[in-house]
Amino acid sequence: MRAVLLGLGLLIACGGRSADRGDPDRYALGTLDSAWQTQEPGGADRAWWHPDHLATAYTDSHCQDQVDDVSMKRLNEQLTGGFTDPVELSSEAIRLDGREGWVRRLQGGLDGVTVEVAAVVIRKDDCVYDMVLIAPPGRFQEAWASWEPAVMGFRVGRR
Repeated sequence: MRAVLLGLGLLIACGGRSADRGDPDRYALGTLDSAWQTQEPGGADRAWWHPDHLATAYTDSHCQDQVDDVSMKRLNEQLTGGFTDPVELSSEAIRLDGREGWVRRLQGGLDGVTVEVAAVVIRKDDCVYDMVLIAPPGRFQEAWASWEPAVMGFRVGRR
């Protein structure tokens, strides 16, 4: 299950990426509990695995000419566009680092595996930042409770 969820997370992270890699040092997250294990991020800036929740999380950034001038909601929909039979569970604006962001939660299939996903998008200083959590449907709530402090503590600047 770990390899499947990590692979799925990194597949999403690589979707739509240009060859220019983001800079994981341009932003910081809030506190991440010690059970989150750092993983090779593939096409993302950073990635983690949580063995208790069977969850994968990653962050990514795109700056300057890579940033589309579209709404936060649309950016989020682009980020989660690769799911089959997606069911949107929630979608709402949030405030992160003094800016409006968008969080969308959905359940859908990715490479034949049913998962729940929370995708957070924020645009600040000519950059778009993505934070994504992927977990099995029965484990999502506890995974989100563990991941949410990292998201809510997001800020642009050095870690």
